[in-house]
Amino acid sequence: RSVFPVNGNRAAYLYQPDGSFRCYPEQLNAAPFVNQPAADCRFTSIRKKDVLSNRFERFCVDQPVAYETLSFNPDNDHLYTKILADTLKRSVVEAAEAPAGSWKIIYSCPVDSMLQKLNYYSDNFLGEQGLLMAAKQRVGRFSSSELIDSLLKTDWAGMPQPPNWVDGSGVSRYNLQTPENLVYILRRMYEGQGLDRLQRILPTGGQGTLRQYFRSDSGYVYAKTGGLSNIQSLSGYVLTQKGQVLVFSILANHYPGKLTPVRRRIESFIAYLRQRY
Repeated sequence: RSVFPVNGNRAAYLYQPDGSFRCYPEQLNAAPFVNQPAADCRFTSIRKKDVLSNRFERFCVDQPVAYETLSFNPDNDHLYTKILADTLKRSVVEAAEAPAGSWKIIYSCPVDSMLQKLNYYSDNFLGEQGLLMAAKQRVGRFSSSELIDSLLKTDWAGMPQPPNWVDGSGVSRYNLQTPENLVYILRRMYEGQGLDRLQRILPTGGQGTLRQYFRSDSGYVYAKTGGLSNIQSLSGYVLTQKGQVLVFSILANHYPGKLTPVRRRIESFIAYLRQRY
């Protein structure tokens, strides 16, 4: 995540037949490599060496690489000001505070459009950026940690178990959450936002990350997937055959084997709830 994201904070490296390459954004072409491959390498590839500083390393590979994409940090060395100046063909100056005057906030898209893409495709980048934008709105600074602390003391103070919440995407292993907490949050969302809005921003069977699941129950199950290695979850709402709306959260922790059988068992359980209640 970054205060001023550029191109999804992804850089593209395009390799030429002679082994050279070009990087886009072009400003990263000047980024230093922490090493150089051996002189007898026929083909090389590039990987990120440091998450926060834009340092990369080259290494030998057996097959030629046409292109690859890597994350970069536009906040490092004020890189975003250089990219913005190149795009606008104007001088860009970074300031700690906005100069006095009348300023207009430009919004990129409606919030539900962003939430739909986030939920449909588990877009981690949008999750992180959304948390930063919410922090600016809520606490006045682009500080995810301050927003999290504020929410846990106010809006989410009633969660049954104290969670450990560290990011906006959920990909950190330091995040610790329980299904009971997620049901608490989902119920608050249902009561505060209504089912119609939730149906617009959550995928149902055959859509997004549920495209291979709940196809026979499409329009009746609306849920968000979550997963890390050997951890899988599904949380959302199911509209039962008796006309009820059930809130559910299922977490499969440290399962052995492949993902698909676990997801199919979860799918079968939710289908049972729909028929039973």
